[in-house]
Formats: sequence, C-alpha cells, structure tokens
Amino acid sequence: MLNAISATINERRLLIRTLLLIMIIYVLIPVVSGEDVLISYQIEYLMENPIDGKEIITYTFKNINESSSFTLDYVFSTTIRATNIKVTDAPAGFVTYDIKQTGATSVITLSFKRTLTPFEDYTITITGDVSGISEMLGGNFYRFRDIEFANLGNPEQGTRLNDMGVKIYFPNSIWYTYRVTSISSDAVIIYGIAGVKQIIWRFEHPQSQIATFVEFEEMLNPVTFNVIGFVILLTAFMILYYTSRTSEIKLKQMGITKVFPGASDTVARLREMLKDAKEEILITFPLIYYTDWLTAELKPALDRGVRVRVLTWPCYERRQFESVEEVYEDRKQKFTLKRFLEMFPPGVVKINDNIHSKMVVVDRKRILITSANLTQTGLWENYEVGIWAENESLAEEGASYFEMVWNSFESVELTEEMLDAKNSWLAIMKRKEERGRDEI
Repeated sequence: MLNAISATINERRLLIRTLLLIMIIYVLIPVVSGEDVLISYQIEYLMENPIDGKEIITYTFKNINESSSFTLDYVFSTTIRATNIKVTDAPAGFVTYDIKQTGATSVITLSFKRTLTPFEDYTITITGDVSGISEMLGGNFYRFRDIEFANLGNPEQGTRLNDMGVKIYFPNSIWYTYRVTSISSDAVIIYGIAGVKQIIWRFEHPQSQIATFVEFEEMLNPVTFNVIGFVILLTAFMILYYTSRTSEIKLKQMGITKVFPGASDTVARLREMLKDAKEEILITFPLIYYTDWLTAELKPALDRGVRVRVLTWPCYERRQFESVEEVYEDRKQKFTLKRFLEMFPPGVVKINDNIHSKMVVVDRKRILITSANLTQTGLWENYEVGIWAENESLAEEGASYFEMVWNSFESVELTEEMLDAKNSWLAIMKRKEERGRDEI
C-alpha cells in the first residue's frame, strides 16, 4: 500500500516537472507572431517609347524577427504582359518557375523554399519585354493604367504585404519630352531638364487592389532644338571658314577667337570691334556680368553718334517658376541692368528670357559669334570658342536675326520698373500668354 502511494506521488512530481519544462521552453522559444516576414512588391515600366519597353517585377521578403529564423515555403502565381521573360533570385538558386502563355499575357507560377535568418532579405525579380505599356489616345497623347492586387501576404503563416509600388520611367530621348495632363492620386512626379522623367506610386499596407493612372503628351524637346540651332549656326560659320582657306584674302578677313583659362581673345576682339564702330553696334548675350569695361567701350560710341542696341536676360534667374512668389532674383544681372539704365539713354536695352545666342554685329560688316557669356567664367576661366568674320553677307544675316528677336513681342524694353525681378517676370509671362492665344 505504501509502495503504491509512493509511486503515485513520484508520477505526479514527474508530471509537474514536465509541465514546468514545457512552459519554460514555450517562453524561451519565439513564436510566429503573424508579422515575422514583411513583403514588398514593386513593378517598374522602362519605356523605350510611349508604347514599348521593359517590365520589371520585384518581390522582396524580409525577416524582421530579431531572434528567430523563418522558413518561407511559397507557391504563387502572377500575371505579366511581357515576352522574353527571365526570373532571377538573390541569393540565387532557390526559386523554380513555370510560364504559361494565355493570349497577350503570361501566367508565371513561382515556387521556392528559403530559410531567412533574422533581418535577412530574399529577392525575386521578373523581367520581360512589353508591347502596349500605354495606349494611344490620338495625336501625341497616351494613357497608362495598371491594376495590381494585394494578395501576397498571409498573417496566419507569419507573412504580411508591407508595401506596393508602381514606377514609370519615361524614354530618355534627345528629340522628345513628356508632359502630364491627368494623373491618379498618391503619385510623385520627378522632372528632368525639359519634362517628366519618372512617376512613382507607393502604397503602404495595401488591403486589396491598387490602381494607377496617368495621361501624358509627347512633345518635341525644346532644349535639343535650341542646341541644334546653335550647332547649325556654328557649323555654318565653320564650313564657311574652311571653304575659304584657299583664299588668302578671306583668311585675313576671318578668324577663330579662343578663350583659355587665364586669357581671353574674345575680349580683345570685342574691344577692337567696338572702338572701330562708326554707325551701329548690335549686342546679344544672355548674361552680362562684366559690366564696367563694356559700358566704358559703349559710352564713347554712343557719344560719337553710333546707334547701340543690347539684348540680354532679365534680372531673374532663368528657371521655370509656377508663380510670381517663386521668382528668384539674379543680383549680378540686376547690377548690370541698373548700370545700363544709368549710362545709356532709353531704347538702348531690351530684355528677353528666351535668348541663348552670344553675338556682336558692327556696322553690318563685322560679326562675332561665341560660346562665351560676358562673365568672369565665360571670358577668363572656361575653354570657349567663337567665330569672327569681316564679311558683309554674314554680318547682314546676323543683323537680320538680331532685328527679328529685338522686334519680337516677347522682348521688353528695359525701364526702372523692369529692374524688379517680379515685375519683369510678370510682364514677359503676360506677353508669352498673349502670343500663345494669338497663335491658337
């Protein structure tokens, strides 16, 4: 009887010890919380043109548990509009896949098993060529739209979809640029030099599906055509220079002005031209910071009856402002314009924020075209080049170009009121708007 009671007591003690050990193990070993692995899903469209390009889908799985590894055992399918599909993973070697073509789309079934250590990432990338990223609306207008479903995570298995993103990269073209006309919410637009460069949508903790939408217009790139215009003009002078090499007289009448850091042939040539002027001096430079020596050369010419006209930029920085409150003053250019008003009579100077040419024409017989602005860097620090010619036909062409810009509707006479950057910006923008309405 005593032996039986003793055995029963020992069995109970063993049971209690076993239960305590299980409780200790339960406390010490981490339990899957439903948020051990976060999933990020991103789809990118790299446009080669508004219709065709590449599609890149990226899945990133991250173990956020700081003390425990996590084994992913996944099989899921996704639909992609691409051909020439390639699937890669990093670290490599864990994913297998099957592709089935269904009409214009492909269904990819992915399968992988991968153990993630604490804070480790695992990434799967799908790439392919796509025809039909956007649809043409007519003319140069296009529409992009995409719907994605937030069905990757499973909290019961320890995974959760943390964020989804859609990106569009517009074509990197020297001939065309792009302008957004309509867009869905949650979009971030990134601009390049001449137009839209990229659009990003990002959605945190999406619950069901996400939809993205944008309509855009393809336009000719104005920066490229400005550069081409200058190159064509410079090339024309270069061709004329080289075709005249056989004539000793023409060689003496034409020359290349050079600017190397520390010395300026351009300044020497300009002073010579201005001092010899008898009837007319036409000057167009966007930036004129070297004011004192220029006014010192022009004032005597005005006093001896030479007609002087100068085209230059206004006193605000040349950038795209959305409103007058954003206008930023260029102090150096304002100093120059103020000095011009003090030194020259009315009608000598006009401002235009679209000019980019650097040219001087004297008496419609001599002409200088240069890449350098009248600034410290342009005349003394940069490597610059220009063409000088004593040729009436070329000088007349240059004068005709000057007259066209001088008489254009957007060229505004410099007055005291135009010394205020905001006033000059408003005046020029108003003229541009009026010209646009007239063209329509």
